[in-house]
Amino acid sequence: MDTKKYEDWVQTKLSPKFHPNPEDSSENELRTIIEDFIEIGNRLDIMKKRKFYGRLKGHENFTETGVDVRQYKEPFLQESEQEQILHAVMGMATETVEMLEAIHASKWGVKNLTPLTF
Repeated sequence: MDTKKYEDWVQTKLSPKFHPNPEDSSENELRTIIEDFIEIGNRLDIMKKRKFYGRLKGHENFTETGVDVRQYKEPFLQESEQEQILHAVMGMATETVEMLEAIHASKWGVKNLTPLTF
């Protein structure tokens, strides 16, 4: 799908109005679900780093963020097709968490969110 068709398709999926209401319990439920999703997503990111990049706590080059260098003597094993798909899906999920963290911070007053552009 080319960019223009994708942008047109996205417009058909947008709601014309968000229904915020601080008195509505679903507003608090939304926040709780997003916070839970962020927590689980961050745990998933740590597992992704362990399983696909060999980053283990206690290893001299371990970092929770940023890039570290794998210093193992064992050869790198090629991922199976199933593992490649799992890696890709975990990557999409953890990128989604990063966006949700920014939206959460903006919506609930922690910091400003830079508007997304397509």
